[in-house]
Amino acid sequence: MTICIAVASLAVAVVACAPTPPPPGPPPRPVYPYVPSPVSGPANPNACRKVLVMGDSLAFEASDELQAKYQQYGYCVTLVKGATFGGNTMVDADGNPQTPRLASFLAGAPDGVVFSFVGNVEPPQVSAAETAYLGLVDQAAAANVPVFVTSPPVSIGSCNPDGAWTQGHEQFRPWVMANLPGARPVVRARWSEVLTPGGTPETFNDSLQFTDGVQAVRQTDCLHFTQRGEQVAAQEIVAATQSLWAP
Repeated sequence: MTICIAVASLAVAVVACAPTPPPPGPPPRPVYPYVPSPVSGPANPNACRKVLVMGDSLAFEASDELQAKYQQYGYCVTLVKGATFGGNTMVDADGNPQTPRLASFLAGAPDGVVFSFVGNVEPPQVSAAETAYLGLVDQAAAANVPVFVTSPPVSIGSCNPDGAWTQGHEQFRPWVMANLPGARPVVRARWSEVLTPGGTPETFNDSLQFTDGVQAVRQTDCLHFTQRGEQVAAQEIVAATQSLWAP
């Protein structure tokens, strides 16, 4: 669209046309400093621990960096990767129920279990997903295994605000933040607090300010991690679980 202005001078009409300015784009996403949770290194350096990670695609991605992150701080660990690229608290990415999967993993006697779920459900399923999450926590606790949960980072609301999955995520996420810990005595790995410090879709950020500059921690789908994001997520799991190495 153009705006045209007619100018008449000495019986000669001149029409000057200028393009309409484009509408303003979305405001820039905020950039927060990277403030990791501290890791002290093993209080009992001769001890090895087995850590189970169960969850969806974000847990699957973080697991790629987790072994190296434990080793960086001197922890001897056997990592059991129970996360799948998708799924939720009720079923894994292939539709297999999570409860018997967890029972199979618990038979291997892990020293701790990390649960990491962001939702992956539509609004009518949110209540069932919440109940299933508490069931998994109780199942691990009944086996006398310490339980750790990640706080879901703000995800795809900025990219797909009208999607049913997004609406489910935005209902599931605050429930986790309010109830784990709360409804159950678990230890939280601070994904949301470190990766998305603003804590709301309006303050969604896909990058953090590191010592080597601003680096992306989320992919362009506003959900999955970049490699730097995987490293940040792994750091928070190590920080949360370091108590497993107490004498």
